[in-house]
Amino acid sequence: MTRAQSLYWRLILARCTVFLVILEADTMIDERLAHCWKIQDCGTCLKSDYRCGWCPYSSTCIPANSLFDPVSNADICPHWAERWELRTRPLGCYCSTITLLTALITIACTVVALFVLYGVWKVSGWVNTTWGTGCHRGWRLNIDEDGRRRGGSWYRSNWWKPSWPYRRLPN
Repeated sequence: MTRAQSLYWRLILARCTVFLVILEADTMIDERLAHCWKIQDCGTCLKSDYRCGWCPYSSTCIPANSLFDPVSNADICPHWAERWELRTRPLGCYCSTITLLTALITIACTVVALFVLYGVWKVSGWVNTTWGTGCHRGWRLNIDEDGRRRGGSWYRSNWWKPSWPYRRLPN
């Protein structure tokens, strides 16, 4: 056998091996689908060894790898409307993909909103002491010429008006 013939037969064997691996993977997927498809309730579906997920509207058990499978596979469930209602093992029968995503987005938005409000509070305090009126009420202490102390509270009646446009510039 020549070297060319040897390479030719190796190439054919490699193609056959790849083809057999693909067939084996398809068989495994079909076996998984057949096992999941015959389960009729959510609890048994999620506890199976074949990593199944539950589609609640059509009451079907399907092969699902994770709770985020609807992101990459639009046809994960038999009915199009239940794509985001997939239930998987980590969160059980009462938490769907849309419920989890809603909770995560709400928490993230709340944290961002708190940071924004904190920033607005800090900036408004800085603006008020720099260009604004500073304080609108407080305590003052006056010492008379004979050394007596007199104290009292003060209150700015127009505290809501900004004072910086009305300040006089030094000469």
